[in-house]
Amino acid sequence: MDYEPSKKAIWLAANSGDAPRLDAIMQEHTSLLDLPPHWSPEYPAAVKAAKHRIQQLRAERDAIIAQYEEKALDGVGAVQS
Repeated sequence: MDYEPSKKAIWLAANSGDAPRLDAIMQEHTSLLDLPPHWSPEYPAAVKAAKHRIQQLRAERDAIIAQYEEKALDGVGAVQS
């Protein structure tokens, strides 16, 4: 992530219509990390492919959350007193 998203932007994204995709990204990312044979030096092509896919997933996640950053800064979803 090139920037540190606000907690509010993450919350807005996680509680939006994009939540199912964010969940799927998280699950796929975790599954890639949980595959020990892919991280073995004996399988350099698999390691490269897994790292590339993780980068793609992170970029997609960051793009989704970035959409909510402006809303977070504008106070959308803020508690009104």
